[in-house]
Amino acid sequence: MYNDGKEKEYTWGFPYYNFTLANSWSPFLVNHSVENDIYKIHLDQPDMAWSLPFANYDVAIISTGYWYFRPSIYYMNNTILGSNPRSGLNLTEFDMLPAMKIALGTVLRHMVDKFNGITIMRTITVPHFENGSWGNGGSCNRTEPYADTDMKMPLPWMSNAMYNIQMEEYMKVMVSKDNGLMPRRLKVLDVTYSALLRPDGHPGPYRIQKPNEPVNDCLHWCLPGPIDMWSQLLTETIKPYFHHLA
Repeated sequence: MYNDGKEKEYTWGFPYYNFTLANSWSPFLVNHSVENDIYKIHLDQPDMAWSLPFANYDVAIISTGYWYFRPSIYYMNNTILGSNPRSGLNLTEFDMLPAMKIALGTVLRHMVDKFNGITIMRTITVPHFENGSWGNGGSCNRTEPYADTDMKMPLPWMSNAMYNIQMEEYMKVMVSKDNGLMPRRLKVLDVTYSALLRPDGHPGPYRIQKPNEPVNDCLHWCLPGPIDMWSQLLTETIKPYFHHLA
């Protein structure tokens, strides 16, 4: 096993199975830096933290989302495009949703053009804060899943907006390519609605709390928990490409 000591990069090797699993932390999926708590995000440049090592792998699972709430300046062609309202800067206002849309389009086009393996886009998950949010005292005290057999429960508006961006950019890349092999190399792992139904699956107050973090964590997920199902969905998704898993 390898880790970089910063909890950003991990690699696990299983020589008996000739199998390597790696985790690369890339919250925006595109190149970025941070200065004075303001993120500088290059929307047209895939993050080198993953885009270079990925050439050695057969399957890549990518996802991004709520980090785009961070105070940010956005760049295109190394030129400032604008900043989101959270930055507090006197720049052209450019909101996080269109920024995420541009970045995700950049990443998906890069993957189908440059990556020879299978790319799987995991869709956005759903936070379950009640009576507040991440930074202002929201809580998540639910202990049971929601029952929604008719699948009529609406997604929170921001989660829904981000999910729609993911699906729109996925479909845009799918229909823009004339390579007949491409659709078999780009897949979606759609966990959004199932995540909506599991308000009981978050760490809540039962976690190792870092300084200046809120008490409740209703955004991330417990292990074991709902994300074990994602692994099962992933296995079924890649089985057609790796028959020895069947």
